[in-house]
Amino acid sequence: MTKIPAISCKNVWKIFGPNPEKYLAGMPATHSYDDIRSDGYIAGVKDVTLDVAPSEILVIMGLSGSGKSTLVRCFSRLHTITGGTIEIEGQDITRLAEKDLIALRREKNGHGVPIFWSTAAPHCFGKCRVPVGDARPRQA
Repeated sequence: MTKIPAISCKNVWKIFGPNPEKYLAGMPATHSYDDIRSDGYIAGVKDVTLDVAPSEILVIMGLSGSGKSTLVRCFSRLHTITGGTIEIEGQDITRLAEKDLIALRREKNGHGVPIFWSTAAPHCFGKCRVPVGDARPRQA
């Protein structure tokens, strides 16, 4: 028996700009990020397909501005996707009513916010710590 993925994304796009759905529908499949930008749009998420199994931990890494947070916001519909589908435990979240979205965000989605944005500077990891129960960074 195959388990239903906890998160399933199929060909997910998030494009910023005027009338992004119409733009995506007419956009050539070979368009690069630069082509999209030259047309006056920003591809925050470009054709992402992934499945996350139940109890699996998903880590998204990339350069600043590469769409990591945008994709995570799409998982809970804090951003409405321009194209594709996102399912949480088999349920298409693009079809959820507002009250069901609130329950989804409260009960099923977690989003870890990084304290450090740069893995290129490992020396900074020892500079801060966040004690349990206290969200303020402190000098070590």
